[in-house]
Parts: sequence; C-alpha cells; structure tokens
Amino acid sequence: MSREDKGLTTFDLRITEPNKEPAVAPAAIHSMEHLMATWFRNSQVKDDVVYIGPMGCLTGMYIIMTGSYTVEDMRQLTIKCLEWILTQTEVPATTPETCGNYLLHDLPMCHWECRRYIDRLKNDFHSEYTKLQITLNDGRIFEGGSLSSDNDGTYAVGPEYWAGWVLAYYQWLSRRSFAYMQRNGLGIKEVMNMYYPLHEADLSKFADAADAIIRKNISHRTHRNSQKGLFQLSSHRNHRNSQKGIC
Repeated sequence: MSREDKGLTTFDLRITEPNKEPAVAPAAIHSMEHLMATWFRNSQVKDDVVYIGPMGCLTGMYIIMTGSYTVEDMRQLTIKCLEWILTQTEVPATTPETCGNYLLHDLPMCHWECRRYIDRLKNDFHSEYTKLQITLNDGRIFEGGSLSSDNDGTYAVGPEYWAGWVLAYYQWLSRRSFAYMQRNGLGIKEVMNMYYPLHEADLSKFADAADAIIRKNISHRTHRNSQKGLFQLSSHRNHRNSQKGIC
C-alpha cells in the first residue's frame, strides 16, 4: 500500500526488485496487465476496481481500489488472480480493435513471472509501505513509510527513507555538503516533495533535478545580491551628489 487519498487506495505490486533484478519484459507485463484486469473486473471486488496498470519502470503493477482493503486483502486477491492466470491459454483482448499494441504479448513469459511472484507472495512476502503520516512544506500529507516493526527507530521504505538515500547518493556524486544543499533549496522536505514521481526513476534523474534546483537558487541569490549592490551604489552616489550640493 503506497497511498490512501480521497477514498482511493493505491497498491504497488512489486514483481521484481528495482535496480537489482531484471525488469519484467514489456510483452510479458503487457499480457499480465490484460489478464489481471480481466480477473479483477470479473471478481467479487469488481465494483471497487478503479485502475490496473504496469509501472513505467516495468518492475510491477499498480492497482487502485475504492473501499477498505488491507495489504493482506490485496495479497490474497493477487494470489488468486495469478493462480487463475496460470490456467489461461490465451490473452484476452489482443486484436487490433481491442488493444493499442496487440502484437506486443508474451503469455509464456507472463506465466513465468506469475509463478515466481506467487512464490514470493506466499513464502517471502513483505510490505514496503505502512502508515507513517508525513506533512510536507506545501501541506500535502504522505501516508507511506513507517517505523519498523522491530521498534528500533528505523524506517521502512517510503518518502522519508527515499529522501535520505538519494541525498546521500547526491552528496557522494556531487561532493557537496549537506549544509550547502540545504542552503540552496535541497533540504529533506524539498526532496520528499520529489518522491512522486522520482522514487521509481533512475538515480541520475534525481541528480539532474537536484542540479537544476541548486543552479536556480544560486542564480536567484546572485541576481538578488547584484540588485542589492546596484541599489547601494546608487544610494552612495545620490548621497555624494547631495553633499556636493550642500557645499
């Protein structure tokens, strides 16, 4: 569960581990999307399904639901769905009239990914997101990331964890101090505001965004200081001229 907002709950079904395992092949995840959508929209929860679709990074699926569903509810539903997919011999809605890329499908590879994910859901399941409420500078509230169940002060993966991770990476990459980053608009809350959509992007995307923020802040400060210098110079000249007038 990554977000609850306005009666909608977003579940991130992470099929493969980002940046450590290969992403799901486009044709396989496309077939999985068709099959999962078919199952969910004909299941006992069909009236609560809002959206089912693949992550852009090809490491999993998003499912958005109305109603009250827990992580365990979604785990059980997903297992039932994947077990049903393994019984299917064709992918539904794969004609030019029903699919925008009807040739991009791979049912055997989809089955392979489903078998692997079922095993993880049954035997190696963990939830990255629970419910720590974090209020950002702009007033938005994130409900994701949580104190660990071990009560040892650590955090599960979420906006706060991600922000610390990418800031540490950026410090190593840029050789800039945390104080320098903070002074130039790249504090922890500013970075947490970048969680969507950058938390699933390559780290280089965050680095590019961070560079742009720092450049912008330096440029604004330089412009402000030059304006201040011009004002002071003008004031000095006016004062000197007025003194000459008095003489």
